[in-house]
Amino acid sequence: MFDDVTLSAEPLSVDYAARRQRWEPIYEVTQMKGDGEAHPFLSPEDEFADFETWDKGSFGTQLKTPDLLPREYAHEALKRGLAHQRELGENPFKIGVVGSTDSHTGLSTSTEDNFFGKVSALEPTNDPIRKEEAITGALTPDDPSGDITAAYSSASRLAAVWARENTRKAIWDAMNWREVYATTGTRPRVRVFAAYDIACAGNRGPAADHRCDAPVGNTVDPENATYTNATGAPVLGAYWTDPDFDPDQHAFSYLRVIKVPTPRWTAYDAKIFEVSVPDGIPA
Repeated sequence: MFDDVTLSAEPLSVDYAARRQRWEPIYEVTQMKGDGEAHPFLSPEDEFADFETWDKGSFGTQLKTPDLLPREYAHEALKRGLAHQRELGENPFKIGVVGSTDSHTGLSTSTEDNFFGKVSALEPTNDPIRKEEAITGALTPDDPSGDITAAYSSASRLAAVWARENTRKAIWDAMNWREVYATTGTRPRVRVFAAYDIACAGNRGPAADHRCDAPVGNTVDPENATYTNATGAPVLGAYWTDPDFDPDQHAFSYLRVIKVPTPRWTAYDAKIFEVSVPDGIPA
């Protein structure tokens, strides 16, 4: 999605960058097939960059290779866009981000405790197809190495839009202005996530490296698919300014909200239908 050439292999031009910025202001960075926000290979110091990153699948004739990764993930694309802007004078990847279900059921069942899968054949059941159906095609019928199965499907993806009123025009305008964000769980507000942490829930203060000195507590009980809201904070806020801000320098601020862990849909399935969670699938 964020290549250095066009689909016809032509170098990016000023005209192309301007048209792409105009007609593609937002991107879906997370959906049922997984998360396309960040990748640990590209952000090795970001401990949250590997959230449901199912990157082995392929719809084509070749498996994914490491050289493709910088051109596939939104966080890296924002940086690549700045580089293109320095070279071209226009930024083709000045994007807002949204999430979507990508389900084909016609149902609003995207929460972890009420996940009906991508298609009707994968609705809640103890039938193994619920977990084993391939959602990306294998390279060949006898080579399943490119498969990502339904157990890897991600629930709870939504597009959030900061519209001034609940009308079609206001929602459209907000998307055009990139006043949007993506969710991968509940419906959070915002916490700043920059080069360092500025607010830590509970008694966890920023350590010497300006990061929270411990992760937020995890109260998930996978066997019973339950959790308690006994950790974290109901409201968390702080004031921060950028001492190095330069109005003449193109840059972006990147915000990510981290909430306490909750049971994944596979944990609910395991509890309700008394089935096991496949190896490698988080609970």
